[in-house]
Parts: sequence; structure tokens; C-alpha cells
Amino acid sequence: MSAACPQSVDGDLTENNSAVIAEDCLALNVWTPRIDAKKRPVLFWIHGGAYVVGSSRNTWYDGAHLAARGDVVVVTINYRLGAWGFLSLSSFGPEYRDSANVGLLDEIAALRWVLQNIGRFGGDPENITIFGESAGASSVGALLAMPASKGLFSRAILESGVPSPRTLEGFDKQNRLAKQSLEIAGVRSPAELESKSMAELLRFQQTLFSTHGDLGTFVPSIDGHSIPEQPFAVVSEGRGHLVPILIGTTAEEMRYFSTVEDLGLER
Repeated sequence: MSAACPQSVDGDLTENNSAVIAEDCLALNVWTPRIDAKKRPVLFWIHGGAYVVGSSRNTWYDGAHLAARGDVVVVTINYRLGAWGFLSLSSFGPEYRDSANVGLLDEIAALRWVLQNIGRFGGDPENITIFGESAGASSVGALLAMPASKGLFSRAILESGVPSPRTLEGFDKQNRLAKQSLEIAGVRSPAELESKSMAELLRFQQTLFSTHGDLGTFVPSIDGHSIPEQPFAVVSEGRGHLVPILIGTTAEEMRYFSTVEDLGLER
């Protein structure tokens, strides 16, 4: 398993999300019943965690049993979280125009890899189902509408999540958040921010969370480029990628948060 992407977790009840974290975290895991030419269905899992925590190294997401039971190929991925994946810096120049959605672009890069290589693992590149829960489902919803993800999957499953990026009207808020982020980090430009160590950036992010909270501070945004318009509208109006969609709800999802609160822990 690769390292988890940088994240701050206090009193972590999700096992080993943050046991090993590193900026070199963009990797995927593949489980297959057999390496042959059978062309099995492929299940591509995107983890949840409010876009600020979680990883494919969590043992909850071990795909071995699902692969064996369903005779399918299971893929789980990491994508950049928090400020690394969703801090909008577009106001600092065109080179940062995708900065608010690089976490989603990580998912697309992983899908491209799967499309090109999964046949070597007994999978069918023409039968890829993307599925996710919570923020993972929100990611699936966004991928259904993003131009760059067209043709990369053939089915989609959303569990307890909908596509909910910030709208264009939220640009002022994003710009204020970006400015405040640089101030907290003690830098004047994104280039200086990039020079900070992972530990320094985690401290800055935790300070930011103490003001804004961790839920909803970093989410995908309609940037006019990687996400041109509201994905929910695109999908509901039939203008998204025309693939079969399954929608469901995780009945006990919030039990985790109530358990954390009962134990006096913070995420």
C-alpha cells in the first residue's frame, strides 16, 4: 500500500489512514482473481472523507474479497486532499486555473491508467464502473460532467453523496480563502507556499480548519475549465456522460461521527 495523502486526523478511528502519510501518495491498488484474458468487469473505488481525510490504504477498502466473490477486478486509488487537492489559487495567474480541482484530476489520471493497463490484470477496459461514498460519491457526480473524464468509464454508482462543487458565485469566497491561507502560511505567493514542508503545510491547514471547520472548507469548484458548470445540472438535464447510474444511501454513515463525539475525540 502506498502512503496516504497528507491529512490531519486527531483521534483517528479509521484505522490506518494517517499511519503513513507523504506527498508522494498518488498510487492505486489492483485486486484481481487471476491475471488472464477473461476481461472481467472493473470496479474503480473512490474513497470518502469530506475531501480532507481518507485513503486507499484503509483496510476497510481491501478489495480482495469483492474481487474473489464477484469475479471482478477491483481498483482503489488515492487523490490529493485538503489544500493539496482543492485550494483555489486561480486568482494568482492562469497557471493555477485547475488548482481548485486537482484532486479530481488525480482521479481522472488514475482512470486513464486503468483504461490503458487493466487488461493486463484480467479486466475489461470497456466495462469500468466508478463508485464512491460520501466525498467519493460527490467525486463520481463531478466526473459524470467533467469533459476530461469522457470515455473513461461505462457505469457509475453514487453512495450517500451528490455532485456539489462551489459555484462561480463562490469565487469571492475562494479568493478570500486563498489569501487567508497564504497569510497563515506566512508566504506571499503560491510558489512560496510550494516551498513549505508537508509538516508546515499541515500546521497551516489545521489553523485554517480551526477557523472554518474541516467539513466544506476544501471542495471541488466550478472553475470554467476542468468543471465548466454545475455537475448536478449537467447530469439532471441529460448533458453529462450518458452511462447507467445507480444511486444509494449509506444508512449508518453518521454513526462514525457520533461515536467520535461520544468518545470526546475530534477528527
